[in-house]
Amino acid sequence: MEKNREHDRPRQYYEYGAFQSATARAEVWCSNGNQEQTVQFQLKAIDVVTGWSQTIVSRQVVLGENRSTEIWSGEIPGPDKEDAFDSFAPTGTIVLHAAVTRQNGEVTMYDDWPQPYKFLDLPDPGIKIDVHEDKVVLRCEKPAKGVWLDVDGADDGVVWGDNSVSEHSALD
Repeated sequence: MEKNREHDRPRQYYEYGAFQSATARAEVWCSNGNQEQTVQFQLKAIDVVTGWSQTIVSRQVVLGENRSTEIWSGEIPGPDKEDAFDSFAPTGTIVLHAAVTRQNGEVTMYDDWPQPYKFLDLPDPGIKIDVHEDKVVLRCEKPAKGVWLDVDGADDGVVWGDNSVSEHSALD
């Protein structure tokens, strides 16, 4: 604990906002503009610093036609205080990863990062790259906010896909 002045309060009184919080809550909603459909929903909590992860919920959900559906609401889990990066606020480095899988196999994903993002001191996510003929496979030990792939050479014949994660099997 460091203080600039003798009358400063300890670090746990300083947070990014004007109030102090040791836990966090979230609500997850899903919008559907098509006809009613049943989807598989999975929500995971992943610590960007320690790599700890936990599946919060994994279940089938019926999405109503042309509406938003509340899927989950509750306190965000985190690692035990003794294993957390910050024992005062163990959920302060948690990323929520939501995946919705439709019956046709199409997967839609969303990640909610701790805010404000600019104050996070992110460690190396441990990215591993494997090249298999016409596929580049990336794996990482911890969440990565963004990865830029490029190939040197003007006429290399490489065509990138949709610039998004195509599978989330590593998160299962």
